[in-house]
Amino acid sequence: MKYSILVVTYNNGKYLKKCLDSIFNQTYKNFEVIVVDDGSTDNTKQIVNKYMGIKYFYKKNTGVGDSRNFAISKVKTPYFLFVDSDDYIPNDLLEECEKYSNYDVLSFKAIKVDENYNEIEKLDKKIFDVMDGETALRHYMESFDFFLVPWGYVYKTSFFKKNNFKYSKVYVMEDVELTPIIIFKSKKVISINYYGYYYFQSNESITRTSNNEKILLNMQSFLHHYDFLVDYFKTNVEDSETFYVYLLNLTNLILWYGSTLKGIYFKKYIKELKKRKLMKNVRVSGIIGYLKKAFCIIDYRLYYFLYRTIRQRYRSYKKWKKQRKK
Repeated sequence: MKYSILVVTYNNGKYLKKCLDSIFNQTYKNFEVIVVDDGSTDNTKQIVNKYMGIKYFYKKNTGVGDSRNFAISKVKTPYFLFVDSDDYIPNDLLEECEKYSNYDVLSFKAIKVDENYNEIEKLDKKIFDVMDGETALRHYMESFDFFLVPWGYVYKTSFFKKNNFKYSKVYVMEDVELTPIIIFKSKKVISINYYGYYYFQSNESITRTSNNEKILLNMQSFLHHYDFLVDYFKTNVEDSETFYVYLLNLTNLILWYGSTLKGIYFKKYIKELKKRKLMKNVRVSGIIGYLKKAFCIIDYRLYYFLYRTIRQRYRSYKKWKKQRKK
C-alpha cells in the first residue's frame, strides 16, 4: 500500500458513512483505511463493520490530538493523510496526488460545505511547485491562507516520524500549533491547484459551542498555541522580515478568535491580549493596517466592535447579492 487514510472519530456516526463512502470510492485503489474510535458510545463500530478491510482501533476517550498520534503510530505506508469523520473527499483525490512525488508535504485546497452539503466557500491556498518549508510557510502566511488544519495535506511518513511530530494531548485546536511547524521543517513542499477536501460546517463546531467549560478550554488553548508559536519562530527564524510576516499572521489569528467570544469570556480574552501587547510588535502597511493597529492600541473592544459591525454588513451584502442573482 502507498497511502494510509486516517479517520479519527468520536460519536460521529451520523456523518461517518458519507466520509467512508467517499474514501472507498477512490479511483486510485492502492491505499488502506485506519479508523481510530476515540471512545464513541454511538453506532460508530456498527458502521465501520459494514466496510471490508478497515483497520479499526477502539480506545479510551483521550481527545482528538492523542488519537491522531495513535493513528499515525499505526501507519506503515510511505504517505498518509487525515480525513475527519464528518468531512469527505472527492473520488479522484488520490489519483490527483499520484501525479506528484518526492515531497515531504503535499498541500491541496478545500471547499467548505453546510449541513445540506451545499458549497459555502472555497478555501484557497497559494499554489507553487517544490519549495523549502520556510518559504512555503511564508507564502501561506503572507496571503493569510486557510492552512493550519491537519487535513488538506499528504504527509511523507518517514519525514513525519523522523521529526517526532506530536499533536497536543492537553490543548484543543492542536493543529493550530503543529501544522505550521510541520510545514516549516519540511525540505520539500508542493501546493497544488486542486480542491481535494470537503470541510463540513455544523452548528456544533468547536468554535460555536455554548458549553462554558469548552469555551474556557478553547480560549486557553488558543492563547497557549499563540504564545508557543511566537517563541518558536523567534528562536528558529533567522530573517527578521520573515519573522514579522509570521507574527502578523498569528496576530490576525488571535484577534479573529476573540470575535467568536461573548460575555465574560470575551472580557477575559481582552485582558490576555492586553498582557501580551501583541499589536505593538507587529509591522503593518496600508491605511487599514495602521487603523487596525491604532484601534487595538487604544482599546481592543473598539477594534472588535468595528470588526463585528463591518463583518455583519459584509455578510448581509453577500446574502443580498446572492439572492439578487437568483
